[in-house]
Amino acid sequence: MDLRSAYLDALGVQQWRLRTPVSAAARDVQWLIIAAGPLATADGFALPEPDAAGQMLTAMLRGVGLTAEQAYVLELPDVDARHAVQQAVDQWQPRVLLLMGEGAVHSLLPDAASFSTLRGMARRWSGTDLPLVITEHPAQLLQTPAGKRQAWEELKLARSCWLEAAGN
Repeated sequence: MDLRSAYLDALGVQQWRLRTPVSAAARDVQWLIIAAGPLATADGFALPEPDAAGQMLTAMLRGVGLTAEQAYVLELPDVDARHAVQQAVDQWQPRVLLLMGEGAVHSLLPDAASFSTLRGMARRWSGTDLPLVITEHPAQLLQTPAGKRQAWEELKLARSCWLEAAGN
């Protein structure tokens, strides 16, 4: 074990190392969805126990034409979040990254402008051609329903990036 791995093990990070879930191993992951807090969705989009935010996300993803096999939700670890996301990108090679909520944005883009100014535009992940779209976390949308329209527009933007990356 190298020094970095030993350090992360000492911090308890080993529980967060990306592992390929059985259901994700055979998936054709097109969208990698990054959330800083728990986000369990229905019907296999992510974790098996759906909550209200997860049910909303499931409906939103279906609304833009995604199936459970095409999306994977990665809950960010408290430590080394950027590494976990890059590992997932390398493993699944998605066509779109969707960052959901301020926590995910601040974990992965700590030097970026305010959350509200980052929304509504496609960016690129870490010097690559992989499109990155930022939107609100569904749990926040449940608390402030007025934000649903903007979140829907951002999902449509992510869908456009996805279709462009697929050559459609």
